Amino acid sequence: MTRLHVFAGPSRPAALGPAVEDAVVWHPPIRHGDLFRLRPDAGTDILIIDGLYQQHAPIRHKEIIAALRQGVRISGAASMGALRAVELGEYGMRGFGTVFQWYATGRLESDADVALTHGPAEEGYRPFTVTIVSILAATDWLCATGALSRSAGDRLVGLCQQAHFTARSRGLLRRLADDGGLRAEMDLLLDALNRAEPGDVKQHDAASAIRALVGGAPAGPAPDLRDLPASSYEAQWRLDFTPYDDVVTEGQLLTFAQLFLPDWPRRQLEHVRRIAAGADLWPAAPDDRRELPARFCTPDELRTLSGDELAARLLVRSFRLRPGRLVHLRLPVELFTEKELRMLASTCAKALRLDERAHETVASYSATQLSGEVVDDAFAAVWACPDFENEVLDRGFAGVDQFRRQARPFVAAARAMVGTRAVPVGSSRD
Repeated sequence: MTRLHVFAGPSRPAALGPAVEDAVVWHPPIRHGDLFRLRPDAGTDILIIDGLYQQHAPIRHKEIIAALRQGVRISGAASMGALRAVELGEYGMRGFGTVFQWYATGRLESDADVALTHGPAEEGYRPFTVTIVSILAATDWLCATGALSRSAGDRLVGLCQQAHFTARSRGLLRRLADDGGLRAEMDLLLDALNRAEPGDVKQHDAASAIRALVGGAPAGPAPDLRDLPASSYEAQWRLDFTPYDDVVTEGQLLTFAQLFLPDWPRRQLEHVRRIAAGADLWPAAPDDRRELPARFCTPDELRTLSGDELAARLLVRSFRLRPGRLVHLRLPVELFTEKELRMLASTCAKALRLDERAHETVASYSATQLSGEVVDDAFAAVWACPDFENEVLDRGFAGVDQFRRQARPFVAAARAMVGTRAVPVGSSRD
């Protein structure tokens, strides 16, 4: 049986029936990187309902497009999923439900109209605030049944829109209604949201989308995205988020090897030579040929190294992959033995746990807030190199900024390593 992967939180419908539930694989609200973490195959069905965008970076449009290009079938409904479906419809993302239609037709424009604050997963993502789309749907229903006049419904919606989505609790809405002389109407609205009918439009949309997809709702012809170029951001995210095992990602494992393997510069040269074999990399313009050595090599290197040695340094330090921003698009497993990869993954996980422990035990510690100077000093001590910036390039980083971004979670491990003079992983290829 084909399973439907659903990313949902506060909009998850309560009762779908066992037949539908058995066909669903539930995931938390989607965030940046989750589609790469999932590693879906072509033909996989995914429904995005809820998503995070304050605690974590939101799901990127290019992530969804990357999955669509690979033949993954992605739909959206109810909340962030409805927004992304409207934005990416031309790329083949399908939309379901009332909220999707409201955005598609222009009744809604603001992302904040589906936003709310909610509790953690352990509490079932219990909502703390009320969304504008829920208020709109409930007032529409009350006006259609004659329980509320259209003018009163419009006044209620306008009053609710005065509150920021992070503060739009039921208590605040009642206080605003008291001030506006609409307390009876507000009580009617909030009571309607608690009942099965009309209830919460987001949960209704989510339930109908799940049932439609589980039931095999026919899709129109998908656009051909095979010629749509991948961006360098997509390539970097794929490396950053694709799991190597249950603990570390391919990007974390590669970064750990770059930072801590004593012989990584040799492996990096081997890697670049394999990719560049047969390619004409030397610039045609004589001025560029003269400028390159001075740009990438120190005066001491220019004076003492042989021509082949200088060529090797230039090759590694200037190497970039298309479109010109990245040095690595994947974990180069061919540079390691299987034993080394297992050792690296285990030791990388321990290094990341040191960072987690530092966050938990030192109130002022935050790896993301470490200054560039602190990061540089930590690894200058590990590498004991005379030329730090060129060592960064020799280890396969595109530059100091990329090195700092990727090295921050490993600073605690670097300090521990220097303090104990222990090398996490040796340079043996056995």
